[in-house]
Amino acid sequence: MNLNDKDIFIDDLGYDVKEFYLCKLREGLSAEEAEKEVLIFFKHHLDDNYKQLIVVLALAESAWKLGRVSDKLQKLAVRIIEEGDIIANWRSCGRTVIIKKQTALWKLRKKLMMPCPESKRLYMYKMYKCEWNIGDVYAYRLRTEFSRVRGYSGRYIIIQKADQCSWFKGHIVPIVYFWLSDDETLPDINDIDHSDILNLGIAQKYPKKLYRYRGKLLNASKRVIPRNIIYLGNMEVKKHPDEYIPSDSTEYPFFSWSSIEERIIRLYDEYN
Repeated sequence: MNLNDKDIFIDDLGYDVKEFYLCKLREGLSAEEAEKEVLIFFKHHLDDNYKQLIVVLALAESAWKLGRVSDKLQKLAVRIIEEGDIIANWRSCGRTVIIKKQTALWKLRKKLMMPCPESKRLYMYKMYKCEWNIGDVYAYRLRTEFSRVRGYSGRYIIIQKADQCSWFKGHIVPIVYFWLSDDETLPDINDIDHSDILNLGIAQKYPKKLYRYRGKLLNASKRVIPRNIIYLGNMEVKKHPDEYIPSDSTEYPFFSWSSIEERIIRLYDEYN
């Protein structure tokens, strides 16, 4: 990390918090809603005392700069700085680094003690909602050089929308199942066997082994969806018997069209 950075005390996690918070505001969330989303998204860090402090301080600094910090968050961040518990985690960094971090930390305290600046106007994201319906099934023909070399060229990836979720910038993208056709014949929707859904890897080993079958397909705009994709129809969405369904959409693996052929083929060869 660059020691000349004005936010030296924050670490990489802090930068992620700031970026996520700003994105949520640009999606149209209120300051209070954005704060809550940050705590939900980074909840796996909150069990670690040091990382918990970093999340709070980074969020408070970002919210203050944008003129949106809540009284509760502001007071909590000031108390964390004054108590000084975070300093214990820097003992191995060396005296010079510790002094620089402490200086940045107390500068933040001084800033947070001042009245919050006027709320800044932000550029709002233009959000896209994928038009696919739940149960819609599409076929995409493999055609890249990677597919040819691996012996899959001309076969079809079958995609069914099972659900949807929010993605970066607030886009609504489909959560999908995948299949891979046996040959170069375009499948009929009635011939698709739910037991052949593509396995995306082990999600849970205990108490029962469960697997991932669903992924996020990044249809973040109409133009990224290939023109040669074929609509096969709509059929019932059926959960696989040993399927793991995460409680948080951030757990789903994501797939972009630019690399989907290689990703699907590698997963097919590894787990199916």
